[in-house]
Amino acid sequence: MKLIVDRLAKKIKKIPHWASPLTWSIAVKIPVVLLVASLVPMTTIAYYNLRQSLISVKITEYQNLELLASITANRLDQLITDTQQLAILVSLDNDLLSFLSSPPQERPALLPALQRMLNNINKSNKDTSSVLILDTNGLCLASTNPENINNNYSFRDYFHGAMQGKPFVSDILIGSTTKLPGLYFSVPVRNTDKEIIGVLVIKLQEELIKKIVNNFELGSDNYAFLIDDYGIIISHYDDSLRYTSLINLSQENLEKSKFFNRFIAANLPKPNSLYLPDLAAKMIKTKKSGHTIYKKTRDAKQQIIGFSPLKTKPWVVGVEKSEEHFAEPLNKLARQTNLSVFVVGGTVTILALLFAKTIVKPVQSLTAAAKKLEQGDFNTPEVKVWGKDEVAALAQAFNTMAAGLRDRQRERDIFGRVVSPEV
Repeated sequence: MKLIVDRLAKKIKKIPHWASPLTWSIAVKIPVVLLVASLVPMTTIAYYNLRQSLISVKITEYQNLELLASITANRLDQLITDTQQLAILVSLDNDLLSFLSSPPQERPALLPALQRMLNNINKSNKDTSSVLILDTNGLCLASTNPENINNNYSFRDYFHGAMQGKPFVSDILIGSTTKLPGLYFSVPVRNTDKEIIGVLVIKLQEELIKKIVNNFELGSDNYAFLIDDYGIIISHYDDSLRYTSLINLSQENLEKSKFFNRFIAANLPKPNSLYLPDLAAKMIKTKKSGHTIYKKTRDAKQQIIGFSPLKTKPWVVGVEKSEEHFAEPLNKLARQTNLSVFVVGGTVTILALLFAKTIVKPVQSLTAAAKKLEQGDFNTPEVKVWGKDEVAALAQAFNTMAAGLRDRQRERDIFGRVVSPEV
């Protein structure tokens, strides 16, 4: 135990004179104690509250972004389902069945009635860009866009999908005739014997998809986008990012016919990679809604993103927002809190100095008076008494003691004049 005490004493001796509280004056000790006692709890509580608020805001923001992504995905699902149902309904139209069931030489007479029906569908459905009728060889026999007629679309996936006997929804494709991107819906047209006699195709412009995806006003640094099952961005408010990919596409994928038809056949370059593997791992082919945080580049600001998959297509909607954007109100609150701590600290310091003065000044007066008494000066004036506290009682006791010493010294002087020094 003694060894520990000795070591502690040595360490204390090594502490600089100005750094040891034992050497501080009361005028310093009191303000420091009051300042620490007031600011430490206040700062700790403020920091904890800000920290909890930031966590709470983050959770709320994640949920909001996921909700926005889910709403957008549901709207796209509804659009795809409605258009698919429309295509199925049109495929049962009598004018269409009569046209495709008739021999080629009789079709010109039936074409006007079919064309009117197609035009009516196109006019009554604002979402529809064009409607095409293909024969079993992929040749366009009728269309709301005259440029499509007599063109062969047998190379398109939507033709092959419908010829297999099921409704088909394509990826976003660049039209080989119009050169405009769109989403294609195809259904087989069957005769009374359930034989496929043609294909009905309805095209939606990509602008409609983009309008739905970017329906929410999120701000300049915040936006929504849509990716397919390969991580290719198929809809984005920034057209320069459209048809880029979150990750590098393998050569195997690039050689698939769907990529040839979507990009190479449309004279589009190979999709450039944005090199976002972490984001791709979270979003591509996900089956449930979620959120994540990522950076576009190493030096970029941190982004948060909520995402939600579609039910009708293996696509995923992402809604992105800068973390700095939603954290700004809390940063402002933090600055206000720091200012408050500074103001409170300054106020406490001033009050502490004033309070210390009420203690230090009487003590200094007592000390000066005591030194004079020690030097034999008994004519020292009385120390002023402030208030009725313990310091005032000490000053009063000192004045009484000093008065007694003065009286004793005066008596001694008088007695010394009357009798000899020996006595």
